[in-house]
Amino acid sequence: MTLTMSALSKLKVLNTKYKKFLLSMSISILAFSFHIDYIKTKAWARIHVMRRLKFSLDRIALEIVYVSFVRPILEYAGVLV
Repeated sequence: MTLTMSALSKLKVLNTKYKKFLLSMSISILAFSFHIDYIKTKAWARIHVMRRLKFSLDRIALEIVYVSFVRPILEYAGVLV
C-alpha cells in the first residue's frame, strides 16, 4: 500500500508520552524507564519459554536458544568495544 501526499496530509498526529523508533523508544521527558521496562518484558517472555524447555533440551540447545532469541533483545544498539 502506498500513501499519496494528499492521504498523508489528512493523517492526524497524536501526542504520546513515548514514541517507538526501530525497536528503541524515545521518551519525551528523556527518561528511559519505559524503554527499559519494554525490553525487560520482552526478554523475560522469552526466558520463560526457555524455562519450560529446560527439561526437554540439553545445555547446548538452551544456549543456542538464548544466543538466538534473548541476547539480541538485550544487546540491540549496544556499543561494541
